[in-house]
Amino acid sequence: MNLHTLSALRLSLAALALSCFANLPLATQAEERPTTVHTTATDAVVMMIDGEPVTTAEYTLVMRERVAEVFNYFHEKSGLEDRLGYWKDDGQSENPIRKLRERVANELKQIKTVQRLAKQKGVVRDISFQAFKERLTHENIRRLKALDQKQVVYGPKQYDETRYYYFKQADWDQELQDALAKEPALAVSDAEVEQFFASRKDFVAERPLSDVRHRIIATLQAQKYRALIAEHVAKAKVEIDITVLSAISPRHDP
Repeated sequence: MNLHTLSALRLSLAALALSCFANLPLATQAEERPTTVHTTATDAVVMMIDGEPVTTAEYTLVMRERVAEVFNYFHEKSGLEDRLGYWKDDGQSENPIRKLRERVANELKQIKTVQRLAKQKGVVRDISFQAFKERLTHENIRRLKALDQKQVVYGPKQYDETRYYYFKQADWDQELQDALAKEPALAVSDAEVEQFFASRKDFVAERPLSDVRHRIIATLQAQKYRALIAEHVAKAKVEIDITVLSAISPRHDP
């Protein structure tokens, strides 16, 4: 099989995957949910954050990124090593699975808050995980075509789910900040600029105000943006489906 035929085959397979995504069935009845993350329907909703659903697939993606942190936390705190039953809930107020769920929930509150506000401001139309997977497939098809045509492709030849998820999240976060920068919530007054200039000599490095005004405004807007997001996150309403959540774990020990 020559290179051209192989590239065409890869493109066809990627396109087929996209068509499959479009025809995936919606989540069915709760009593049909299996008992482990390996078999639970990936579109089963594990939680709602301000009305936005988090599916098992999205939750699991974020969870896998936090597993090492939880291992390190308990190893440093009490010397706890991985063992059979490590991820079982033993009823203690603090244990690995509870700490992991806490960290995942906190991160998803941040993620979904940014996504929800980005949707409100017209940065993105659809923030569902299904739409994300379709974007990922389109992007990987685009990259395959570009490579096949000997075009320059920046970044990886193909994105995996995790890398693309956080890449898009960072994009939306910045685009949301840019959109909000035009609104009163992030407005920076002359008095704020002058106070920052007077108090942060390390930042201005003895340069005149006229040289650093734009940098100061950008810094203060970024601070206000983070404070605004934190305020929304603190007020976020989270509803959890315990039945679905209890089936999700990094590993299911007997």
